[in-house]
Amino acid sequence: MACYFIEPGWEKVLEGGESVWISRKSRTEGSFHGDVKLEGSKLILEDDSTFEGSLAGSKILNITWANHNVRFIAPQKWFNFKKSITSIDVSEGGLGVFSSGEIVYVFDTKLGDIRREFTQHVAELYTVRLFPSGVVGLSNGADMQLKIWSCADGKCPVTLTGHTKAVTCTSIIERGRNIASVSKDGTARLWNCGSSKCLGNIELGESLNTCAIIAKNDSSQRECIREEVDSDLHGKLLISGGEEGGLCVVDLPSQSLINRYKCDSAINILANSQKQLFAGCENGEVKIFDISDLSSPVNTTHDSNSPVLSLVVLGDGFVVGRSDGTVAVYKNKCSTSIYLTGPDNERVSSLSKDDDYIYTGSRDGCIRKYSLENTVIR
Repeated sequence: MACYFIEPGWEKVLEGGESVWISRKSRTEGSFHGDVKLEGSKLILEDDSTFEGSLAGSKILNITWANHNVRFIAPQKWFNFKKSITSIDVSEGGLGVFSSGEIVYVFDTKLGDIRREFTQHVAELYTVRLFPSGVVGLSNGADMQLKIWSCADGKCPVTLTGHTKAVTCTSIIERGRNIASVSKDGTARLWNCGSSKCLGNIELGESLNTCAIIAKNDSSQRECIREEVDSDLHGKLLISGGEEGGLCVVDLPSQSLINRYKCDSAINILANSQKQLFAGCENGEVKIFDISDLSSPVNTTHDSNSPVLSLVVLGDGFVVGRSDGTVAVYKNKCSTSIYLTGPDNERVSSLSKDDDYIYTGSRDGCIRKYSLENTVIR
């Protein structure tokens, strides 16, 4: 499978009557480049009879090249905050958060206005999340701290400490009474937010980059759960991804390691749906696991060697952001490759979505919004 690239801002360039560059790169067959120009309603790639293309509105470009169907989607809107973005999360209520350096910014997802800055961290942040309420933030970073704070007034009632190296990722469990964290110190920790107490410290033996929480219904497991274990933890598994490629499965009620799978390179990011777990790796692979059996992947996508830095689940598929600035949408039983365009070779470090848009955060300081409707192939 090849990857496809087009000049950032193609929608404006073509509108002005100029040509834009386009390329096709394969891990095994090399690269092909050319310039395309709009002639009437059709796109022309000189001296290549395998190419056909046309615009479908102002934000969608459909092409067929070498017998493969591709859709490029331009952002509906973007906000240039002029700060390298490391993490982003959005709520359904129109509020978003992003991190840059050691600061978290609360912003309006419709207008892009910054409403508040949260400045109580003292080192670079790794991730920032919104609790399900959409008005409380959770941030973590190189200062080895997790902080829970209000998006409304910036007050921080809870600071969680205990990790001995950078806290690289967190997962919120259910409505947020409990959270999990992983760290470069090789441990996963389970926390109760109300009491600010650490409920467990699990040694996993390698520097950890990412984590996810999945629900696995297992009645036999429920029978042996201790009475003092929080009901929100029943049937929950913590999945961690490590710098040495280890994908660890931890049973949260018993805090025991129940499975470990070894990927070929570091696992940078995890995301999950109700049925599948997706692991994005440094070598460009995305490993796909069935949640009913996490012992080995059921599928692997590897159409690029560029490291996977961000993932978000989209229906029965997923969206991948890479170090080379590409953002690709993968859908089951879809023969069309879909790309969200805009970042110009700038790493896409974070992805999020609400009911209407996919949001990308990248090193160029921009947050871009893409219409979910435009990803539908009819």
